[in-house]
Amino acid sequence: LVMWMLPRLGGGGLSLLVILVVGVAIRVHRPGREAAMRRLLSKEAVIPLGFFLLSAVTLFAWRQLSQAADVAIAGGSVAGLIVLLLLTMVPPALVMWMLPRLGGGGLSLLVILVVGVAIRVPFLDRDPLLSDDLHRYLWDGQLQVEGINPYRYAPIDVDIEGLPESLATALERLNHPEVVTVYPPLLEECFSLAALASFGAKEWRIFILAVEALLVLMLIRLLEKRDLDPRRIVLYLWHPLAVVENAWSGHAEGIAVLLFLWALTLFDEERPVSAAFAVGAAIAAKLLPLGLLPLLWRRGKLACLLLTAAVVLWCFFPYRHVDIGEATAGLGEYAGSWYFNDLLYRPLGTLFGIDAENRHDSGALLLRGALLLAWVVVCIATMKKEPLVAGLAITTAFVLLTPTLHPWYLLWVLPLTVVVRAPALWLLSGTVLISYEVIDRWRGVGEWVEHPLTRALVFTAPLLWLAAAALQSLRDRRQKDGTPSR
Repeated sequence: LVMWMLPRLGGGGLSLLVILVVGVAIRVHRPGREAAMRRLLSKEAVIPLGFFLLSAVTLFAWRQLSQAADVAIAGGSVAGLIVLLLLTMVPPALVMWMLPRLGGGGLSLLVILVVGVAIRVPFLDRDPLLSDDLHRYLWDGQLQVEGINPYRYAPIDVDIEGLPESLATALERLNHPEVVTVYPPLLEECFSLAALASFGAKEWRIFILAVEALLVLMLIRLLEKRDLDPRRIVLYLWHPLAVVENAWSGHAEGIAVLLFLWALTLFDEERPVSAAFAVGAAIAAKLLPLGLLPLLWRRGKLACLLLTAAVVLWCFFPYRHVDIGEATAGLGEYAGSWYFNDLLYRPLGTLFGIDAENRHDSGALLLRGALLLAWVVVCIATMKKEPLVAGLAITTAFVLLTPTLHPWYLLWVLPLTVVVRAPALWLLSGTVLISYEVIDRWRGVGEWVEHPLTRALVFTAPLLWLAAAALQSLRDRRQKDGTPSR
């Protein structure tokens, strides 16, 4: 096995030293060596050894995956990369199985953290392949530095003559240059600050990893507060979705997710005023945290809702020179016509005879409105639940109901599965990466069309697991109440 690894193994000096030390150690006779070997192979020792072996395998697998990413960037198939990404879900799942039998909590937690950092670093120097949103972030930021409001002009409407050459270069790599920005004001302010600091793609992704580090610390704090093993953070840190969407694609979603989790934490600590501030900041970064407003109303009443509104307006203040129609034009284009990787939108359209792909079809608009209303109902229905459970319900409902489900939208769900046991949703956060198969067709023939099997591959296993868990929970509740179940 080592011979097979040699062409792919870096750090020649260190690995040679390990080979020499092991070679000497297995030749030296020591009294009691047989007893030591028996202890080494005992049940108590095998689990820790297995954990450290899994850690090494994870590092090696991600090293190979980063090389596969280079092949895909150079024009190779994305399908092979997706398979490797799905396989990287096995080590964290095995570590979770080991945790009850694994001692040395401090050391193993440190290993999990170090490996989590190490598997992200190689992607910082690679061009984003799975998403080009990062280029829009840099464009919007540079545009603001030049004194141009990104809510007022679509990229193709900007006269770049006399502007920095970097803007012309960025324009060539933008997705949907005919649409004004869809990002809320707090993210736009982050883009502007990044441009003022002369951030490129690598620097932006380092910033996103710093945001992610705060998210990890918050999750560990929540785990400890609930008397849960802090090493459960492996479910997030080693998950392929978190690695590729933050370290490689550099998605700004992480900023909003951090604020969203902060708000839930403050709700959990019964600090509604502080939570109102956090909810306002989260809404100013992304609109999904609007789902927390019923929870805020129940816990903080009208005063907290007014504080949240004030925070959102304060974040929008630098862009006050555009009217609401201009500010929401890009968002309206997204909400009214885009669709991708949806679980319900197009299947329901087919069921009811609606052309869901036709933005001018009134039935399609009604269907989008019905799905939005269903999400609002979920948000209201969960406001009496424990905050983290409510947060997971709100984000999961969004994922299942939205007409457009990009893989990075699962970044809203994944962190909560660390604290709230939801293995089916953790699995969905991985299988959603299958939807990236559309990139091969896009690069080949210029068509953004999913494979007919993609929806089934993404959703079937997680939804069956989710249904089985719901049935088991129902049986347990009936048995607890003394009601016989069928």
